[in-house]
Formats: sequence, structure tokens, C-alpha cells
Amino acid sequence: MKKNLLSKCRYYKGEASLPSELVSVKRGMLYWKAEKKWVESDGCAPHESILFMVECGLSDEHLLLAGKPSEFLKIPLSLRAFLFEAFCHYSDSEPGDSARYFLESVLPGYLG
Repeated sequence: MKKNLLSKCRYYKGEASLPSELVSVKRGMLYWKAEKKWVESDGCAPHESILFMVECGLSDEHLLLAGKPSEFLKIPLSLRAFLFEAFCHYSDSEPGDSARYFLESVLPGYLG
């Protein structure tokens, strides 16, 4: 199971600590920590995290209706929840503003 999850990760490869090469990557630590947490949770996001993401307009349906790139949908919903939760933890903005910035900057940055 963990190998399958790791294959979907772009930053976390099973390391015990943040690789030094990610320190200089914009949001590298955030992406790495979110993926690590996702793998450690066996790919299951807490129900509250998924609900919060949906309430903020970040469900698959919302993304499709908003015409967002299909690459966003290739990121598993539970991983997107961990990424959004990590971003919100470090952001001091309102959830609606966080969701907009997450879509416009964080996810595109995550995908490279």
C-alpha cells in the first residue's frame, strides 16, 4: 500500500527528514510534509478535512465546473486535502481567500 502511495508523491520518497534539496524549493517543505502525512495515514484524510475542502469549493465537481486544469484532478482528493490543510495551517488568511490562492498558486506550484 505505501509503495503505491509513494508512487503518487512528487516530493516525499519515504525519507525520515526533509531532503536538503527541497529546502530551496518554493513550498518544498509544505509539499513534503503533506505527502509524508498522507502516506503515513495510508492515503486516508480525516473526514473533517475533506468536508472543509468541499465547503471551500475544492471538490472535484467544483474544480470541473470552474474549468480548472484536469491535472488538479489527478492529485487524489485525500492528498489534496492534506495539501490544503498544510497550506491553511501556515496561512493566516480567511478560508475563501486560502482556497483561491491554493487553486491559483499552491496547486500549480505543486504540479511544477
